[in-house]
Amino acid sequence: MKLLKKTLKESNSALEKILNNHFNKKNKELNISDVVTLALFEDMVEKIESLIVLIELKKNASMDTISRSILENRVYLKLLLSKDNVIYSRSYFAAKKIDDLKMYYKITTPGKLGNNIRELLGNPSIESIKEASNYDSYEVEVQKLKRDFEDVFRLREVKHAWYNLDGKTSTLEQLCNKKNIDMHAEYELMYRLLSKEVHAKDALSRWRFKENEVSVVIANKQDFDMHISLANTFLIETLDSLYSFYNMDRELKKFRTLLALTANYSKYK
Repeated sequence: MKLLKKTLKESNSALEKILNNHFNKKNKELNISDVVTLALFEDMVEKIESLIVLIELKKNASMDTISRSILENRVYLKLLLSKDNVIYSRSYFAAKKIDDLKMYYKITTPGKLGNNIRELLGNPSIESIKEASNYDSYEVEVQKLKRDFEDVFRLREVKHAWYNLDGKTSTLEQLCNKKNIDMHAEYELMYRLLSKEVHAKDALSRWRFKENEVSVVIANKQDFDMHISLANTFLIETLDSLYSFYNMDRELKKFRTLLALTANYSKYK
């Protein structure tokens, strides 16, 4: 846990270092690819912070869900922190825009589904939603997006996953199995195991049943070892790749030295 906290501390300052050292008046401005990459990294860091809070409170509900999401972040960032960063980042951004448009269409469509969604939102009128969004029709907006991201949609259909630019990678499992990702073992062991909580298949995992007796199991330190190890490994790998990607050799060297010193200290503690 101490190593994870040290890595997390370094990660919290990494974004500021990258923004200050890599993006300035003498260098380039932030673009879509940088925003997507750094936002996914920040998202990963915040999820690990949430995971630590749960561990320290010895609350294991939702830990698998958060850990699974951390694994997904690692896979996506491994893909993004590569020579194909620009096209994959633009594809991710376009996919997010498409998701927003789909939700907008559902909210503003007359009928049972639209009525139920608007009721959950406090019953705003369709007209007020359209006025606030400043969108044209769903079809028109999709065509605009396809023009703006022509490079992306030459490689995939609108309905395809953002990472499916080769027409062969329609699922996360297939992405993990790609040669440049090489995380199929992590998917088979960790992702499948962690998915049980996401799909509510582990509701009885904290209960123990004996004849004429039912009890709730209290979490202990050992219950968290896999989650700590997963988070720490993925965060270290991602931060190392992030510094390398942005050519921050000095920070990368300092980070690797910190890890080595921390690991050696832990051996003799």
